Amino acid sequence: MKENGEQMVEQSGFSDFEKQAMKERAAELRREQANKRSKKNPEADLLEKIAEMPDDEAFIAGNCMT
Repeated sequence: MKENGEQMVEQSGFSDFEKQAMKERAAELRREQANKRSKKNPEADLLEKIAEMPDDEAFIAGNCMT
């Protein structure tokens, strides 16, 4: 609670401005992490995507890698 003159004003959580700033920062961090992951090891990213494919498509994609 904060004193405002003689009245007591109760604050509940973060302001809308603070919430928006936290959301924007979280989005920035997610973008940075995604960029680091894809730039760090693009071959690993490709192999991960191939692993998610159905078996017949993964077989074709795997043969293209060699």
